[in-house]
Amino acid sequence: MIITAGIDVGSLSADCVILDEDRIVAQTVRPTGADGAGAGTLAFHDALEQAKTAAANICGDAVG
Repeated sequence: MIITAGIDVGSLSADCVILDEDRIVAQTVRPTGADGAGAGTLAFHDALEQAKTAAANICGDAVG
């Protein structure tokens, strides 16, 4: 099992997706507001909770 995460922070939203192999297990969207990094972090933590996993289990990531 290879769990990966992708995070994209734009001017309007921060999006995160977590994949288990090639299957989406969580996806979240947060408004960016004035704190893009904070919104990305919140989106990531929301997705971890939704996927019922921990950051330590993420084997790869992609940030855009």
